[in-house]
Amino acid sequence: MAMDVTNEYVVNKGIERMVPQFGALDVLVANAGVQILNPPESGSLSDWRKMQAVRCGGAILINRPKCTWRAGRWPAAARSSFDRAA
Repeated sequence: MAMDVTNEYVVNKGIERMVPQFGALDVLVANAGVQILNPPESGSLSDWRKMQAVRCGGAILINRPKCTWRAGRWPAAARSSFDRAA
């Protein structure tokens, strides 16, 4: 499922749609990346921030809902579907 991993709202809504669509969230592969190639002396701070938002921030945002599901804090229907697969 493609999504903007730098947008917390988009990530949360995407995860919420996965269980009804696929039945369970068994495995999560956070595979997002962006590469902006500039020499260090001419690279901008905004480019560096964008790369970090995708690489680091995206990994946190995409994994946090799965951790929340495991802790049992999501709706019962989604939780029971996840627990069956776990």
